Amino acid sequence: MNTLNKHDFFYCYSLELFKFLKFQKNIDYVCTAYHERTHNKFWQFAGTDELQDAISEYRKLNKNGI
Repeated sequence: MNTLNKHDFFYCYSLELFKFLKFQKNIDYVCTAYHERTHNKFWQFAGTDELQDAISEYRKLNKNGI
């Protein structure tokens, strides 16, 4: 039996990144919640290769000011 750990997920605290992943890349999130201490909203995504590629693309676009 495989045990999941925090490295199997990506916790997104950026509304802009969330919108990019959800609406431009059509990647569904597992759940949304609020951080226990800071009360900041986050979206939990499964840590897939597709997600990692999308995050890399987002970072490149933002690095170039797009």
